[in-house]
Amino acid sequence: MLFKIYINSSFKISSKNRTVFLKLNSLDKAEMFQSEAKALAILEDKSSFKIPKVLLCDSVEEYSFLVLEYLDLDKSSSNSMGLGKLLAE
Repeated sequence: MLFKIYINSSFKISSKNRTVFLKLNSLDKAEMFQSEAKALAILEDKSSFKIPKVLLCDSVEEYSFLVLEYLDLDKSSSNSMGLGKLLAE
């Protein structure tokens, strides 16, 4: 096999004060979330477009999870083509 596919459970969680994006997977995927958190931090420092802030990366019992700032992309003024061009830079 050339690559592995990791399917996360994903949730938008809202309260009165905040909305977050939660990615959830099994405990053995904790390293994957840690790598993603590091990559997002690097992108946030170097990018000219909005990158979600990592709020928490941890594990509990048999689950690993990543909690991110929720970005409402439907309200974003950018489009897919523009985002692709920015990523390519």
